[in-house]
Formats: sequence, C-alpha cells, structure tokens
Amino acid sequence: MTFGGHDFVVIHEAPDLASAVQTAVKIRNIPGVTDTETIICMDIHEVFGL
Repeated sequence: MTFGGHDFVVIHEAPDLASAVQTAVKIRNIPGVTDTETIICMDIHEVFGL
C-alpha cells in the first residue's frame, strides 16, 4: 500500500541496465500512465567491482 504522491511502486530486478530501461519504457507506455519516476539501485559490489 502506498500513501502520498505515488499510486504504486514497482520493484524490478534486471540482469543489466539496458533490460531495466526497456521495462521502464514499457511501463511509461501503458495507457493511462501519466508520470513515472525511475530510481536505480545497485549493489556496491557491482559499482566498485568488489
């Protein structure tokens, strides 16, 4: 359940950034969707190659 400025939240795990972007674009193109906000979270080990 969400309260405030967001109607729903999608948590999506993708194998790479290109796949994640494709999913975000598909969501934005759903009829009736008027606005989206994409936040990318990455594991610190992925970012720094640890």
